[in-house]
Amino acid sequence: MFSTRPDRMSSGPEPRATQSGGIAVTIGIHHLEGYVVGPLIIGRATGLHPTVLILSVIVGTKLGGVSGAFLAGPFAAAIAGYVANLSAVDVPTEDPGLDTAGRTCPTSRS
Repeated sequence: MFSTRPDRMSSGPEPRATQSGGIAVTIGIHHLEGYVVGPLIIGRATGLHPTVLILSVIVGTKLGGVSGAFLAGPFAAAIAGYVANLSAVDVPTEDPGLDTAGRTCPTSRS
């Protein structure tokens, strides 16, 4: 998106310092776009914090290479949705007519 063409950066009679600076700028823009701008945009689309997305891309890259990095965002969003769904389910753990000692509460009808 913001990247420039590296072949134009290294060709021509410019001094090595200018060529190295151009390549450094290209790499810097690429990293800024990949590690900051991308997670911010995907974070807004999925509702996840950018740090979660950055960590998921790192883990996805380590586990699955390029395809793991590509699938890390949707996979993290799916896991977050699953966890949110689990926490939203109200599972009764005990009878509402009993107190913590197992005795019948006076307000309940037997």
